[in-house]
Amino acid sequence: MEDQNPYAALADLSDDLSRLTTAVAPHLVLIEAGRRRPATGTMWREGVVVTAAHAIRDTEHMRAIGSSSAPLAATLAGWDLASDLAVLKVDQLTGPSLSMQADLRAMLVGELVVALSGSSNAPVARLTMVSGVGRLEPLRRGGRRGDVIELDLEPFSGFSGGPLVDSRGNIVAINTAGLVRGVALALPLDLVSSVVDELLARGRIARGYLGIGVHPVRVPSADRDRGATGSGLLVHSMEVDGPAERAGLMVGDILISIEGRSLDTPLRLLEELGGERVGESVVLGVIRGGNSIEITVVVGERPQRTAGRRCRSR
Repeated sequence: MEDQNPYAALADLSDDLSRLTTAVAPHLVLIEAGRRRPATGTMWREGVVVTAAHAIRDTEHMRAIGSSSAPLAATLAGWDLASDLAVLKVDQLTGPSLSMQADLRAMLVGELVVALSGSSNAPVARLTMVSGVGRLEPLRRGGRRGDVIELDLEPFSGFSGGPLVDSRGNIVAINTAGLVRGVALALPLDLVSSVVDELLARGRIARGYLGIGVHPVRVPSADRDRGATGSGLLVHSMEVDGPAERAGLMVGDILISIEGRSLDTPLRLLEELGGERVGESVVLGVIRGGNSIEITVVVGERPQRTAGRRCRSR
């Protein structure tokens, strides 16, 4: 009688992981962009690659290498440092499409996932667990918020820009170690998709701003009788000739609403200043010297920033 494998479940898991890695490998792209080691990119669709913005050091001499192609010239379509995403255009690069692959279901803490990266020899795969799912506080001014996936592993070489794969074999996110130092995160495809679409269309992510610095404060009880809630945002700094200063806002003002919606945290204000607001007039509810007033501000577009000493914005 043939001996049965006492570790059949473990053997099956090993076989499944190997097949999963082989199936996803055609999505991996190596990117030569001014680093000693190539960065990892993920094929979004033919001719379009998504990678990590912080992995790009030289936008003038980039090359991309797919799973079955020689090095091809790549050009930067645009990047968004707030989400650490960059989009490259690579003519003649062919491969599977990613944008419609995943079912976009919500990930759960405790799920097993596989993080992949590219290398010059063969794909690198790490089995790990989802340790957290939630909102990422904006780490840079004007940062894009959204549900992000935290992974129970240390970021490894080539991690950023590679795909995260669930137990069904679906690519569900793009990995990044560029948002929180030393923390392995992954951005779900629904968040990535909106950034990719805008970068391909405009070359940048438009974000509104007022040109002010704020922090939350408790609104005095006397002012609550004038329509204020329990909290507001104290203006503690202001950009010279910024949208807020031009509208007449002053340091020391307390913002309590925007377009009639209450403001109680800086995050709430950022959420109200999406790219669709740029150029629009918004009405701010303000407490100044114990009086409630309204100030109309034309929302500006936050200036774009660059990454890396040799990177040139396009």
